[in-house]
Amino acid sequence: MSRKSRISVVISAEDGSSSFSFRLTRWMAIVILSGVILGWIVIIFTVISMVFWRNTEVKRLRNENRNLRTAVSKIDSLKFELNRLSVMRQIVEHSLLIEETQGKGMSSEIQKKFPILEEFSPFLKPELAVVSDNSKKLERLETYIPSGLPVRGPISVYFGQQGAVFRAPHSGLDIYAREGTPVKSTANGLITKVSENKDLGIYVIVDHLNGYTSVYGHLCNTGVLPGKVVRRGDVIGLSGQTGHVRGPHIHYEVRYKNKPIDPLKLMVSF
Repeated sequence: MSRKSRISVVISAEDGSSSFSFRLTRWMAIVILSGVILGWIVIIFTVISMVFWRNTEVKRLRNENRNLRTAVSKIDSLKFELNRLSVMRQIVEHSLLIEETQGKGMSSEIQKKFPILEEFSPFLKPELAVVSDNSKKLERLETYIPSGLPVRGPISVYFGQQGAVFRAPHSGLDIYAREGTPVKSTANGLITKVSENKDLGIYVIVDHLNGYTSVYGHLCNTGVLPGKVVRRGDVIGLSGQTGHVRGPHIHYEVRYKNKPIDPLKLMVSF
């Protein structure tokens, strides 16, 4: 084999005191170089695959976490609804008792359920009237606690959902709504602020006079002014795309004593 078909490799110490050399044929050099290149390709492919797998796994875990939060919120809302139905049942029972005792006397059904009331009904009338009055007051108080959603539409961002790396968890709900959709107050209260900033755009704050406040952001315009009294279901503005948004939606936030809470936990139905 000619010398031109061989490649000499010399390895020498820095001070030149010793050296080591060997010769490779051309095809051996090609094989070694190909092996090195192939090795680097395998390493790069492995790293890319690991990064892709990690991103996929993170997305999967985020979706599972979001689904679990949604399920927990629904369970909490169902518990709230069951408690509410229990209170309403008691209110209805008390109302029936008062109507029967103040009218033609108690029905056989009530007598079976509360046999002692027939004997003592004349003495219980004032107490039952107080219970009825308190029940009505309780119903009025409930209208000052935010419940439901200000618009109908899918929720795109949930309470507590993590945004970008350096952003705080979401303090309310983002609800998709076409631009110009009426936005309604979720409870009775007093308009305390109508303003605009770079994040929420045009927004309205309602004070419900019991520690609760609600915030409605990204409006295109409002039909209220500070100091206006509103009731649950009153329109306070129209949805829009003002402030820091990527599409038309409403930012809805509920605070209790200035601390944001999950609005879904106060919802009667959704």
